[in-house]
Amino acid sequence: MNLEVVKHCGSVLFLESIFPFIFPQDSWISPNEVTIPSIYAIPASFYDGNNPKIRVMHDDIDLKLHCIRLNVRFGIRIFNDVNPRFTFVVDASFRLCEVLDKCDVHVKKRYAECGGDSKWKPVVNRDYQNICLQ
Repeated sequence: MNLEVVKHCGSVLFLESIFPFIFPQDSWISPNEVTIPSIYAIPASFYDGNNPKIRVMHDDIDLKLHCIRLNVRFGIRIFNDVNPRFTFVVDASFRLCEVLDKCDVHVKKRYAECGGDSKWKPVVNRDYQNICLQ
């Protein structure tokens, strides 16, 4: 994960805390409120030039999950002694993993249909029931 992603995440969290009215709570749902068959993916209306962008939908609105009391761990992992990467790992409930697995299936399929050819890495790590944002 590059530093730009971390900066964007930090900016959103900062803005949410200062301007809660900008991010209305009613647009976020708990994983327990998600109807699995209502999840699907569509191409986003923008393209970054390298890879297609995908939107995950639930009942015809953007799927925005809200979870409380998640254990988040982060750090730098080094691959092959040369590629340091900043990673986030979130310990997840069974239901959150179930929802994200379904999202992953739909996004992976849509990504390939839109011409994406990068190696796919699933969001949920089944060995430890956690989510690794890469």
